[in-house]
Amino acid sequence: MWNTRTDEITQGSWFHGRLYEWMSDLSPDGQHLLYVARNEAKRRVQAAAETFDGEHMWSWTALCRPPRVKALGLWNASDGWSGVACSQPTRP
Repeated sequence: MWNTRTDEITQGSWFHGRLYEWMSDLSPDGQHLLYVARNEAKRRVQAAAETFDGEHMWSWTALCRPPRVKALGLWNASDGWSGVACSQPTRP
């Protein structure tokens, strides 16, 4: 995260996959980021299936607090880029 007033950079977290910036948005106060991500690695898809009752999840929508990308809320978006694909968030 880059504070343009002080020119200070706060280190965030790493993400292995693709974050779609054009399908993501930062809240007006900068406290939350809603993003769409994709990771088709076999290990990642298998871990999601084990965690989320057999559900295959290679794309998802998540809500986080920048500069971290750890999900506070997580929704499966693997049904063809619809963004939020269910009414209730999946537990991250």
